[in-house]
Amino acid sequence: MLVLVSAGYLLSPKFSQAQDQYFSDETARMLPETQDMCVDADFGDIDGDGYLDIFLSETAGSDFPNMLWVNIVGDSFVDETAARLPESGANRNSRDGDFGDVDRDGDLDIFISNSDQLNQLRMNDGNGFFTDGGPRIPGGYWIRYSKDGDFGDIDGDIDLDILVGNFNYQAVLLYINDGEGYFEIAPPSRFPSGPNYTNQVDFADVDGDLDLDAALANNTGYEKQLMINDGTGWFSDESSQRIPVDTNQSNDIEFGDVDSDGDLDIGIANGFFARCKLWINDGQGYFIDETNQRLPFDSGASSEIDFGDVDNDNDLDIIIANSSQGGLSNRLYINDGEGYFTDETSARFPSAEEESSDMDFGDVDNDGDLDIIIANLGMDGVGEQNRLLVNISTPDSFPPTIPRTYQHPDTGDTINPYFTTTTAWDNISVVIGELKTSLFYRALDDTTNGLSEIDFLEIPMLDCGGFLYRERIPAQSSGKRVEYYIRSEDRMGNVSFDPPNAPDSVFSFLVDAALGIGNSPPSASLPKAFSISQNYPNPFNPSTTIDYEIPEGESVPARLRIFDIRGHLIRTLEDTEKTAGRYSVHWDGKNNKGEQVGSGVYLYRIEAGDFASTRKMILAR
Repeated sequence: MLVLVSAGYLLSPKFSQAQDQYFSDETARMLPETQDMCVDADFGDIDGDGYLDIFLSETAGSDFPNMLWVNIVGDSFVDETAARLPESGANRNSRDGDFGDVDRDGDLDIFISNSDQLNQLRMNDGNGFFTDGGPRIPGGYWIRYSKDGDFGDIDGDIDLDILVGNFNYQAVLLYINDGEGYFEIAPPSRFPSGPNYTNQVDFADVDGDLDLDAALANNTGYEKQLMINDGTGWFSDESSQRIPVDTNQSNDIEFGDVDSDGDLDIGIANGFFARCKLWINDGQGYFIDETNQRLPFDSGASSEIDFGDVDNDNDLDIIIANSSQGGLSNRLYINDGEGYFTDETSARFPSAEEESSDMDFGDVDNDGDLDIIIANLGMDGVGEQNRLLVNISTPDSFPPTIPRTYQHPDTGDTINPYFTTTTAWDNISVVIGELKTSLFYRALDDTTNGLSEIDFLEIPMLDCGGFLYRERIPAQSSGKRVEYYIRSEDRMGNVSFDPPNAPDSVFSFLVDAALGIGNSPPSASLPKAFSISQNYPNPFNPSTTIDYEIPEGESVPARLRIFDIRGHLIRTLEDTEKTAGRYSVHWDGKNNKGEQVGSGVYLYRIEAGDFASTRKMILAR
C-alpha cells in the first residue's frame, strides 16, 4: 500500500529543515538509539507490508549483533532482531548484507558476507522471520574473508546466483543456484578474476546484450576489473580493453545512467585521499574517465557511492559516504540533467561529523521521494549512532525507463519455453522488488493476422539484479504467432511500456515446426532426468505455469495435481500417458468445479512412473 503525503505533512513541525533543503534529520524520531559499529545498511521489504525495512551488518568489536529494524507504516523503525533473526543476529564480523529471493517463493532472503567467519544465508518464511539457510551454501575453512555479495541471474535460468568479493588476496567466488535456492561454487575458470583484494562487486549489463556483466572494486595496487558475460554465465576479463586504469583503494563501485542515454555508467568511491571517479559508457560497454569534467573536486576517505534522484527531476544524483578522518563530510552532488554535477552538500544536507561506512537510498515513508540511511562505524572501538535523513521533495511523477527488450526470432521450437529478458530502471524505485515489471503475452493462430479477442496473460518478471528482468513464455504449438510486450510500474504508479505504445504495438514471433530448432537454445535436446520446476510466476494472481520434464527413453503415466495446505485435492491438471519431453501446464486458479479458489499456500505434486515430487506455491489475490 502506498501512502501519499499531503502538503500539510511536508510542512509539519516535526521537520526542522528549511524549505530550500531536501532532507530532514529524523534519526531521533524514527530510529532505535544505538551506539553501534555498522559497516553496511540495506533496505528491503521483508514482511511484504509495502514499507522498507533495514538490515544492518555489524563489524567485530561492536556491542551489537547484526540487526533487523522493521518499519512501522513509515513512521518509525523498531529493532526486532531477537524475534526475527537466528541466534538473535549473532555478530560474525559481517561486512555486507544483501536481499534476494533465492528460492523464488515471493519473499526476500538475506545473504551475509562475513570476515573470519563463514558466510551466511537467512531464509524468509514469508512473514519476515528468518531461519538459518546454512546447508544451502557451500562451506569450508577457506571461505572466510568476504567483503561484499551481490545477487544476479548470471546464466539466464531465472534464479538468483551470488557473486562474492573476498579480501586477503582471495579469488572472487561465484555461487550458482540450482533453481531451488541451493548453491554450488563455480570453478575459477567460470569467473577468472584471479586472486586479489576485492572490496565491492556489482552486476549490470554494460554492453546491451541482455546478460549480467560484473564490475570489481579492488584495493590499493590492484586495478578495477570489468568481467564480461558470454550469455551463458561464463566470464572473461576485458578490463584492459574497456575501462580506464585505476589502482587506488576503491571501496565501492556502482552503476547508473547519469547522462540519461540508455546505458549504464560507473561511479567509484575511492579511499586514502584519492578522488571518487565517474566513468561514462560509450553505449557499447567501453568507458571513458570523465571525472574531471563532470564531478566536483573531492579528496577524502570515501567508502560508498550511490545513485538516486533526490529532487525528482528524472536524473540521477549522487551521495558519497566519507569518514571525517579524511577531512571531508558526506557529500550530495546534484545532476544538471546531462550528467554534470555540482556539490550542494552545504545547502541541501543536514551536516554532521561522522565516520560513515555506507549510505543507501530508499523511500521509507512511501511519499514518493528518496530518503537516506547512513551507516556509521565509529572510531577507535567506540560506536556511533546511525542516521536517517528524510526527503521533503515533491513526489515523483516520472515513469520507469525500459531501454531494451529481447525480440524473439521466428522459431521451430515447440518444446522449450521462450526466455524473455528486458532492462528496466527507475529514478526512485531503487530497492529490489520495488519496480514491478511484467511480461504480457498471447498466442494466436497465425491465420488471424493479429485480429483476435484473446486477452494477454500477465507474468510478473523476476528481478534478476543489475536492472535485468526475466521470465518465460510457455512453449507453443506449431502455427502459433506469439505477441508480447513489457510493462513496468514504479512505486508511485508511474508506468512505462516496451514497445512504448503497447498493447497497440507489440513484439511478435512465429512458431513453425518447419523451421527446425536452429533458433532454439541448446536445452532443446531431450531431458536426461525427471524433474519439476518451481511454478512461475510465484506468488501469482490469477494464473501460473508449471514446467516438468520426462527423460529420454521414458513413456509413463503422468499425473499433476493441486492440493491445499491440508492435503485436500483442489484440481487435477493432467492424468495421462506422457512421452519424453518438456511440458508446460497452466493453472488458472480454479478447482475441479471451475470455481476460483482463495488466496493461500497450495501444493502441486507430480507422479510420473517411479518419480514423485511436491512443491509449494502461493496464490495472492
